[in-house]
Amino acid sequence: EDGKKGVCSDGGLHTFSIALSAAIGNTIASFSRVPYEVVKQCLQTGQYSSTKEALVTMWKAGGLRSFFPLGGVSIQMVSTMLCNLRQFNFTTSSMI
Repeated sequence: EDGKKGVCSDGGLHTFSIALSAAIGNTIASFSRVPYEVVKQCLQTGQYSSTKEALVTMWKAGGLRSFFPLGGVSIQMVSTMLCNLRQFNFTTSSMI
């Protein structure tokens, strides 16, 4: 070892790996969470009188796209997931 530090410190790589895990986990979770939320919001706003009506009408109107509206991921969602994963990592590492 020559005593020089690399471009990224171990701490920086650790933080990056947590952020990447948060992004991947949030993306995967969105595939189950987002369609449910879209249908729930349509029902709450009175657009449809039943879940069945909402599902059938939305599917006929736009197919799978109806359940995944455009808009992307907010910074708040990513930062929340990052904080949650850092807390989980801290908790589990202090238990071991």
